[in-house]
Amino acid sequence: MITRASVFALALVALGCAEPAEPATAAVTEPATTQAPERATVANPPLTPRQTIEVPVPEGAAEGLARAGEALGEALRAGAAAEGDTPCDAAYSGAIAMIEALRARTGQTGGAAPSREAYVAACSELPPAAQHCQVLAYALEHSEECRQWRTDPRVLALRDRLAAAPRR
Repeated sequence: MITRASVFALALVALGCAEPAEPATAAVTEPATTQAPERATVANPPLTPRQTIEVPVPEGAAEGLARAGEALGEALRAGAAAEGDTPCDAAYSGAIAMIEALRARTGQTGGAAPSREAYVAACSELPPAAQHCQVLAYALEHSEECRQWRTDPRVLALRDRLAAAPRR
């Protein structure tokens, strides 16, 4: 199953620059190394002052990030527009539409997705509410309702089964 995090991870693949360039620098704030107060605990660590350090930033990184954001936006729109006869069929169609949109935009190939039959069969074993939350358009509109399903043991088991399922 494709999650928002995995879609974002796929989009980040597009961040590579075509040609290496002299790195620019950007200011990054880091904690300064100071003596910790005597009353600090692991549960309540001391606050430390921050210092600024220079970090190399590849030239063109902002453009790469913008392209990745555009690719991710296209993928989300494609996934949300997908339909199916059942929630599980729509969820599969949406995931495939997202993957194809990312591949078309970024030129990345990646691995094969589970077969439609394997996905729909596994998804159909979930409770109806969880099935609906696998559909991207529904999940985006009902994020609070669907939040609980992200860590539900049945949904996690579905992901594990699909990771080992036959590929299309």
